[in-house]
Amino acid sequence: MPATATAVTLTLSGWFLTSFVAIQELLAERDVLAARLHTMAFTDGLTGLANRALFLERLEDALRRGDSRVGVLIDLDDIKPVNDTYGHAAGDAVLMRTAERLRLSAGSAGVTARLGGDEFAVLIEQAQLGDLAAVADRIVEALGEPCRLEGGTEVRSTPASGAMAADDDRDASALLHRADGAMYAAKRSGKGSFELAHAA
Repeated sequence: MPATATAVTLTLSGWFLTSFVAIQELLAERDVLAARLHTMAFTDGLTGLANRALFLERLEDALRRGDSRVGVLIDLDDIKPVNDTYGHAAGDAVLMRTAERLRLSAGSAGVTARLGGDEFAVLIEQAQLGDLAAVADRIVEALGEPCRLEGGTEVRSTPASGAMAADDDRDASALLHRADGAMYAAKRSGKGSFELAHAA
């Protein structure tokens, strides 16, 4: 092969190799960006918990599979007075501490989410109704502990919780509505209360 042809071949080979490496790097960057965007789309920015969209997606997946699963909704009282008295940074600190305690008290049971504002939820995998009250009591107790703010001030935000069971209902929105009703019944019963949603 003439020297010129050899040089051209080597040049083209080097160009193809460089292009291949560059394309591989771009694809890797795309994958990282896609994963980051997916995380942002399904994660609560303040607490790092799953957000409402991911919670509903997981709940709908469980219902499609026909799994016997239950969920707990938790609503915090007294966040507004914390915001009004100590500022929104203090309220955010309470929400972040709540998320941390919720993760620990729910354990690896399922998906822990912040649905918005001061409302949280846990989707408990393959649990029986008999286990639900114990889980809810553990969550209420953990979240009822005072939260120490920067500067040493302690504030308390008492949770109320309601629970739903899949039963024969396969409608995620209907289940959340039932749990929401139970949660507000718990609020009427007094701070730190728990109510189980009745079957539709």
